[in-house]
Amino acid sequence: MFCGLFVFGSEVAMQALIERIQAEAVYLGRGIIKVDGFINHQIDPTLTMGMGQAFAEAFSAAGVVGITKVVTAEVSGIAPAFATAHVLGVPLVYARKHRPVTMANGVFTAEAPSSSQVQVFLTAPGAAATALRSSLQPQPATR
Repeated sequence: MFCGLFVFGSEVAMQALIERIQAEAVYLGRGIIKVDGFINHQIDPTLTMGMGQAFAEAFSAAGVVGITKVVTAEVSGIAPAFATAHVLGVPLVYARKHRPVTMANGVFTAEAPSSSQVQVFLTAPGAAATALRSSLQPQPATR
C-alpha cells in the first residue's frame, strides 16, 4: 500500500488526503480543523509520505531549487515536513514554541502568527538558528 501512492504520484496522495479530511476532519471554527486521527495524534504513514511527495513535487513545479532544509513548527506540521524532507533528501528543522532547558545559547527566535494561539515564538538551536536567520534575510534581486 505504501508504495502505491508513489507509483500513482502525488495526485493520488492528495486525493486520499482530501477524502480523509472530508470523512474524518472536524471543523472547530476560526479556520482550524481537527485531524488528529491521521495527522496529529495518530499518524497515517502512507498518507503522510504521499503528502511529502506532493510537497516536494509542488516545490519542483514552482521552480524552487537548492532546498537545503525543511523548517516547520513543533505542531501538526512535523510529520508532513519530515516526509517532505525525506523525499527531498535534506534535514528537517522544527522550530519550538519555547526554548528547552537542554538547548544552549545561540538560538534564533521569531514571532509567527497562529490561528490557534494568540502568539507563538519559534526557536531553533545553533546551526539551525544561523540557517534560519540567513534564510529570512531579504535577498538581493537577481537579473
